[in-house]
Amino acid sequence: MFCSNCGNQLTDHAKFCEKCGTPVGSGSVQQAKEDATIKTTFIDKSRVKSLAGKKQYIIAIIAVIVLSLMIPAAVKLNDTILEAEDEVSTILTATHMAKTEDEKEEVVRKAKKWLKKTEHSLIDGASKEQREYIEEYVENEGYID
Repeated sequence: MFCSNCGNQLTDHAKFCEKCGTPVGSGSVQQAKEDATIKTTFIDKSRVKSLAGKKQYIIAIIAVIVLSLMIPAAVKLNDTILEAEDEVSTILTATHMAKTEDEKEEVVRKAKKWLKKTEHSLIDGASKEQREYIEEYVENEGYID
């Protein structure tokens, strides 16, 4: 440490400057440097904590935005699956209910339309067996053995 009055170097445990007699304490240059270092360190740590808090806040906001975009997409996908399953169910029921030639022709027409529409679709609402049954029904023009 150094004396704040004359700049003389002080011993570590000195209470007064040996050169000018000024009391050693918060007024020393060295103490001021030490205080400044402590304050700077505290401020730097506070900034780090503040930035970390802001980073977490930003991540939370991004997560909320992403989830708010995903939920409607998931609901839409679920609705699409349900609609596709209903359509398959309607066609399968119609294949079993059709008795007359006109009814069978109508079911074949609807089944062909469905097969064409879902040809390259990942979600058609039918199991592999159901799709094969509908294809066979169409191929045999409404007659299944």
